[in-house]
Amino acid sequence: MGPVTVEEAILSREFSFSGDSPHSCKICQRLVLDPGKAPTIHESWSPIPLGWKYLLARKPRPQKAIKVIRRFKYPADSESESYGIVFGLKLKEICLPSRSVSLWRSLSLSGSRCTFFAYIAHELMIQKTDEKTFQGFSLLALVTSDTVQFGFGIPDNPTELLSGLIFFQNPSRQRYRLLASIDNAAAEDIPTRPINIHPASPESFETSKRWLQTCLDTHACCLKPDGKFMPTRVIELVQVRGHTFLRLRETSGRAWEPYAALSYCWGKEQHLTTTSENLHRHLTRINMKDLPTTMRDAVLVIEKLGIRNVWIDALCILQDDMNDKAFEIAQMALVYNQATVTIAATRAGGVQEGFLGDRRPYPHGTLQTDSVIWELPYRSRAGATGSVILVPDCEIPTQPLDTRAWAFQERLLSPRILEYGSLQTRWKCQGTAELDDMTDGFTNTSASGKGNMKDSLVSSIRALMRPNGRDPSAPISKQDILDLWHEVVDKYTHRNLTLSADRLPAIAGIAKQFGKLLEDQYRAGLWMSNLATELLWHVDNTETSHPKPIEYQAPSWSWAAITGPVCFFENVQIDPDFEVLDCQTTLQTDNARVAFVTSKYGPVEFGSLRVRGRLVEAELMASADFCLLKVKKEDGRYRSLYATKMCLDEAHDGSDILRHQIYLLRLSKPLVKGLVLRRNMGSGLSRLGFFECGPNLVEDENSEQLRSDEYQKDLACFESSELSTVTIV
Repeated sequence: MGPVTVEEAILSREFSFSGDSPHSCKICQRLVLDPGKAPTIHESWSPIPLGWKYLLARKPRPQKAIKVIRRFKYPADSESESYGIVFGLKLKEICLPSRSVSLWRSLSLSGSRCTFFAYIAHELMIQKTDEKTFQGFSLLALVTSDTVQFGFGIPDNPTELLSGLIFFQNPSRQRYRLLASIDNAAAEDIPTRPINIHPASPESFETSKRWLQTCLDTHACCLKPDGKFMPTRVIELVQVRGHTFLRLRETSGRAWEPYAALSYCWGKEQHLTTTSENLHRHLTRINMKDLPTTMRDAVLVIEKLGIRNVWIDALCILQDDMNDKAFEIAQMALVYNQATVTIAATRAGGVQEGFLGDRRPYPHGTLQTDSVIWELPYRSRAGATGSVILVPDCEIPTQPLDTRAWAFQERLLSPRILEYGSLQTRWKCQGTAELDDMTDGFTNTSASGKGNMKDSLVSSIRALMRPNGRDPSAPISKQDILDLWHEVVDKYTHRNLTLSADRLPAIAGIAKQFGKLLEDQYRAGLWMSNLATELLWHVDNTETSHPKPIEYQAPSWSWAAITGPVCFFENVQIDPDFEVLDCQTTLQTDNARVAFVTSKYGPVEFGSLRVRGRLVEAELMASADFCLLKVKKEDGRYRSLYATKMCLDEAHDGSDILRHQIYLLRLSKPLVKGLVLRRNMGSGLSRLGFFECGPNLVEDENSEQLRSDEYQKDLACFESSELSTVTIV
């Protein structure tokens, strides 16, 4: 191989962080991020060809000092605290002076002393900037409330490009988040704090204890334990003559005591559980050293919070007793709802991982090529000088616990949550909802995955379940509550279950709370008063297909019958000819005790739905690549339907072509939506999927496209059919 050029060396350099301190040197410390006063001239950024951006402004006079020579607001109509800074710095000024060394070589040598300028050299090389243009570059910073990007100004004489304009290249590909410690002057402007790398420090536990006590003492809107309910069993922290040990405690007949609940991922098989065989031994003593790391961490947390009892499902439920397991699972919602605090081990993917270990000082997974950690001076708007740490900004990764379906209702039903994530410890309760919760560092982070709940969703549900009832000053309609339920099901079904048969049990606690609010009848995940609309659930086909469940989960007309994520339509105009005549479900009941607890929100073993509507016989041909739908005409021949969307409930591997004799049941008009049904081996029909007709999926019922001849022919197929009464199971 030939010698490596300077340009190749720069491009191949990997800038990465090592150690606990960001880079800071005399060179980069000369750059002060100074928002100054709000700019008087509002200027704007606009895209033009070749990916360049330009600033409508007069050309700044060149100055030798590294200081701010211009500030501007962007975009011009922005109401946020976003601004740009043009530094009076030509990059050639920081190169080592040498007549025999090119500017590229000089900048590379300068960069060896300062990673900030090494990064800039890397960016310039990637953007294929020629050396002549490079000589006149000025440094540009684009700053929001807590992020920054860097760009490069070109050139001193822009007339050859466009007279009167100063051009800037695209900002660097990497956006950096600004961090400022609470005792730093920059904290006046910068809301994001450094990550607390020691979540188990005495200071961290004191902070958590203060959060808990503040909620219990001052938050009238947060549900408090009623002082009556306790789980059947709890793990008790016992102290005798200065020694601490654990034991399983049965609570029947004993006085009430506060307890915490643990929400966590089991991960692989549990090595320590309570069974009928070891129950007596656990009632006597549980060795702390035998606990997996996550459970051991939870015990440490409750000790520091001043709580003696903790509920952990693996230890408080007899794992080999199906009756005990069914009963305890049925009252699990109450366990979390009445807990003094729920400890959420959000960062741990399994029970052996723990959640109190030290965190990385900066977000992991972001320190890739061209990512550098710096510390730069910052002058606050009040005029005080401090410093900020620049950390590569990134999409917040989904935490392991946020992918689990059982944890969904644990989070929603817990009045107070102490959450240990990979970036921060966070306190969540209704009293802090308007304050974006409380954290021990970094920022209030919520991942963007489809199964992740927005804080606004959690806050809305908690507000509905507040102890004193709904706020009369903020009335909410029944339809609003139903819409909220649809959002809950959407988020819930995007999460994972180890046992798909838990589809209904794992959301039963939330359903019970909604049942109280709606004063409605619950049928396998759907509400009777809104059944016609909710029957139009459909698989979220943006996700990976999920196979058919091995065991029966629910009747085919319920979203609980499948394993994949589902969505609902809102504001559907139901066909006046469609009518729900009857809907019944039979609950799974192993014994009377379980039946009493699960009531109508538990798992079902059978369900039937009797409806009347316009039913059309059709033929379906489908594979992984296409779906052809034909309706049967009065003369017995088939014609293609103008269907533009069809979602089958079950995954198809594409190995062959499915051909079904089916029925199309119309539920809405004039925008036709309905169910795809097929005849069962026994009696009745079962749901196969969902269909909708209409040109380009128009949403406006007054659209001219709905008057097209093709669509009117499709509509006539249903209008000419007789009303039929069918049973769907």
